[in-house]
Amino acid sequence: MINNSKLIYLLSFMLLITISCEDDAGVDCDAAKTTFTAAVNAVGDDGPADEAECQGVVDAAGVFLDTGCDTAGTDVGMYNTFNCGCVTLASAFEEAGNAFAAGMQSGTGTVEDCQAYVDAMVALVDAGCMSAADLGLDQAQYDEYTSGTFCTDLYDAGISTPSTFNFDSRFVDGVSSVSYNGQVVRNLLINDIKGQFKGGNGAKVLSMMANDDATATIITTAGGSTVQTFYHDISTSHLNDRLEAVSSYVIPGWDVNAGTLLGNWATELGTLDMDATTNAQGLRLDQLAQKTLWGAVAYWQGTSKYMSKIPNDDNTMQDDGDPYTAMEHHWDESFGYFGAARDYNTGYTDDNDRKSDPYHDTNGDGSIDFKTEYNIGWAVTAAKRDLVDGVSIDYDFTKTIFDAYLEGRTLIVNEAPLEEIIVQRDIILNTWEKVVAAVTIHYVNDVAADMAALYPADATAGPSSELSADLNNHWGEMRGYANGLLYNDFKVISDADLNTVLTTMGTAPVYPEAGEDAFYTYHGLLLTTVKNTLQAAYDFSDEHMANW
Repeated sequence: MINNSKLIYLLSFMLLITISCEDDAGVDCDAAKTTFTAAVNAVGDDGPADEAECQGVVDAAGVFLDTGCDTAGTDVGMYNTFNCGCVTLASAFEEAGNAFAAGMQSGTGTVEDCQAYVDAMVALVDAGCMSAADLGLDQAQYDEYTSGTFCTDLYDAGISTPSTFNFDSRFVDGVSSVSYNGQVVRNLLINDIKGQFKGGNGAKVLSMMANDDATATIITTAGGSTVQTFYHDISTSHLNDRLEAVSSYVIPGWDVNAGTLLGNWATELGTLDMDATTNAQGLRLDQLAQKTLWGAVAYWQGTSKYMSKIPNDDNTMQDDGDPYTAMEHHWDESFGYFGAARDYNTGYTDDNDRKSDPYHDTNGDGSIDFKTEYNIGWAVTAAKRDLVDGVSIDYDFTKTIFDAYLEGRTLIVNEAPLEEIIVQRDIILNTWEKVVAAVTIHYVNDVAADMAALYPADATAGPSSELSADLNNHWGEMRGYANGLLYNDFKVISDADLNTVLTTMGTAPVYPEAGEDAFYTYHGLLLTTVKNTLQAAYDFSDEHMANW
């Protein structure tokens, strides 16, 4: 952002310096005078090209004076005392000035261009080659340009990228511009609903979906005291309207949208035994419900909804009187759905810490604030998938995503060109999608391992077999997370390939009781069709495909 008043001053005094060592004297003299005249003429009207050429004229002038020749009209005395170092300094000043002027005219100039020009000016003056007055500046103006802050002020360089997701308002002093309470409470509801999605608990599940109970306590724990006790301490936002927003997305296999599917599963809880989570087909309804919600609500909102708004958002004025612009707020709402604590990069030892101990009392008040000091949902999933052994490439999903959120938000604060902001947005969109794909692959591997162990143990096992418990659990997570890939409108995987993945997985696990051929055919399709399709879409390494 250019400070026009300073620009006008600077351009007014930009001088392209040419130091001329020419001499128009054509007086015929002895050999020394001839040599001197030839040296001057060789330099020409543009002045010496470098110090060596200048020194040649100076040396010739010295010889000419030493001869005692008549020097009238030659300015030989001026040449004899000239500082040829000024030639180099003047050349550098001219070059820096041209670069700076070109950048200003094209709109591509940088603080570095400006500073190079100022530094060249200072060098020229300090060497005694020119004065501030020679540059057309009074001392006050010269002092301003060389103060050390002129260039950053000129370009209004803005804030530096912080290490935590904290940004002050540009409009209200002392107030944060970051706000995403609705996102926090929805993440908590999704996180907690899994433990309530069991037989005899349908009414509780529907109430959580609606977040309609002001006395409902937050189930998620943080190892001790928390700032918030009830969901409504954070927000009354709920999940039902978010599911309505994705009603046009049909989930292959069930061929209904997520809202209908979740409603059907909640109703089915009334047919299960008390506290049961698995239905007659082997579906772990709690896993399917929660993982589908992570995709249909948090992932869709964080990618397709809010990040799609960025190109058309205003970023110059307060949004309805709030301490942020529309662009800032939409970026922050996306970040809220990712679920990272504000100090995701710096408050945790490593990814295992982010996963296993996902909270950090950043401000030291003795309580965990779910709004700012807790990792949840996709932020934890990203950390889990970064924790993989036997690989030579580190995708570092956690740092890649968080750094892009920080950098993009900083660019927004500094009102950087939209294309620069979009670069960071796309890093988030693509990397987050890879996290969804990676966790899907992880559970494909788990399901395949469960199946490989199940048939030899019990060739007649079905959904209700105790030996099928791991398969039921992992299959629910696999299919639930895979559903999430539907909800990124910027997704890399094609619709056709995603449909292949989801239809191949089907709508229920396959058990030994289906027969050996059917059982192992399904097992093989998971390891070939499903995994190969996902690997081709995301270019994951063979090591990751095997070890996730």
